[in-house]
Amino acid sequence: MIQVTSYSNPDLDGFSCAYAYAEFLNMTETEAKPVIFGKPRREVQFVVSKFNIDVPSDDFDIKLDVALVDASDVRGVLEKLDLEKVIEVIDHREVHESEGFKKAKLQIELVGSAATLITEKFVEAKLEPSREAAVLLYSAIISNTINFKNNVTTERDIDAANWLLGFLDLEPNYIREMFKYSSEIDLDNWEMRFASFEFNEKKIGIAQLEIVDVDNFVKDNFFLIREKLESASKNFDYYFLTCIDVDTGYNLFVSIDEKTQGVLVKVLKIQFEDNLARREGILMRKEIAPLLKNFLT
Repeated sequence: MIQVTSYSNPDLDGFSCAYAYAEFLNMTETEAKPVIFGKPRREVQFVVSKFNIDVPSDDFDIKLDVALVDASDVRGVLEKLDLEKVIEVIDHREVHESEGFKKAKLQIELVGSAATLITEKFVEAKLEPSREAAVLLYSAIISNTINFKNNVTTERDIDAANWLLGFLDLEPNYIREMFKYSSEIDLDNWEMRFASFEFNEKKIGIAQLEIVDVDNFVKDNFFLIREKLESASKNFDYYFLTCIDVDTGYNLFVSIDEKTQGVLVKVLKIQFEDNLARREGILMRKEIAPLLKNFLT
């Protein structure tokens, strides 16, 4: 038995990959089960509710081998996970710590979504995913690439999504509905939105939101966002929020720390006014991290 999992409180990419890769392994005569930890993000809740998909349990067995999907950072996995038990890592980030998994077969490829890598396994094996796996993978690719608008989108992502669509009959407004639902952010669960990095002994915290109507969201929630960022200052040397407007296609950066603002001005060529900086075009956190790494090292 192989357990397929991602990081805790997974987004749609991590959740979908765990669900679908376990299905793929079972189809190819390798007994597997998906294991999900924490509370899945809102976009996950939208898809599983709309299509009546059962959420896998968190019944994790420390004795069993593990395939890790949409995750390759030893700090992002469960504390009780024995790294020696990780036999496979599938991820799509340029910045990763896959070398920490000494016994794992690694597949780190720079595509827009890890769901694309899982989809390609079905395609290559000429296997048809279940309706549940197909809609999860398709939705994850759309979510991660911001409906193919962001810079990390590749032809492989588009091909994978189109292949999955052949098994689905979705409503015309499905994508808009998904993004709108995921835009209803619960800022009380702010920790779920942060990803942490460490470059040259500097700890960096980046929160990312992909929502509609970014300007009004930040305006309406600025004081709470400020409070959350101030709280985060205890844990990071640099910390900020990037909000991506999935409709119009731009980033709005929020930082209340002058030191952080100074780094972002130099690295991203943006200008802050009243702790806000707008940048046209979509820049994902997975793109920002390597830029900061290069600057700080």
